[in-house]
Amino acid sequence: MANSGRVVSHRARLVAMCLAALLPLLGGCFLFVGDTADLIPMPEGVTVLQPPQITSCDATFIRRDCDDFYETVCGYFCRRRWWNFGLGIWEWRWGYCCYKFWRYTDCWGDISIKLSVHDPSDDLDLDKAPRVRVFDSEPAPGSGHCLLNVSRTDLPIASTDITGSGVDKTVTVTVRNVKVRFTSDCQTFAASLPLRIVFEDCGEEMASLNECRATIQITKP
Repeated sequence: MANSGRVVSHRARLVAMCLAALLPLLGGCFLFVGDTADLIPMPEGVTVLQPPQITSCDATFIRRDCDDFYETVCGYFCRRRWWNFGLGIWEWRWGYCCYKFWRYTDCWGDISIKLSVHDPSDDLDLDKAPRVRVFDSEPAPGSGHCLLNVSRTDLPIASTDITGSGVDKTVTVTVRNVKVRFTSDCQTFAASLPLRIVFEDCGEEMASLNECRATIQITKP
């Protein structure tokens, strides 16, 4: 009987040691609640606001003006017919002349950006200072064309930029005064423009759920 008591006491000590080792883990990793009814319910009238989502986007270059630039080169590289009075025959001789060579064409214009936006929480409200954020341009997918450089900028959204009064709206903004120089090496420019809608909410900058990429391509006129 004495041995049996020692065995029970030994097992009890083992169980106590195991519980002591597990308690810190249990306390640090788990929070036990009696029932979901014990949780604090969400107050009436409080809802989770959904940020806007861009469902589609595109960009178009609107050309305003272009100027061609030429370089004049002169020298003895023009072959002309001359009358040789001594021999009484026509001869071909190299003469002095000038040629104009096309070097490049500069074009100016604007990039019109159009976005279709799902706006369930009316975050395009002008009181929230909504903007279209255009990030630095990136090479267009699968394009071997020259990169159209567009630097990061925020384009404020005005009331005249928004069409549609429901949940689904269209936003049109413009990147102004874009210059493109066409050369013999760059006849076409292309880029992918990452776009996002940002706005202010309770003093914090918020953003749309997603980012949309608009592909743009400009060819020499």
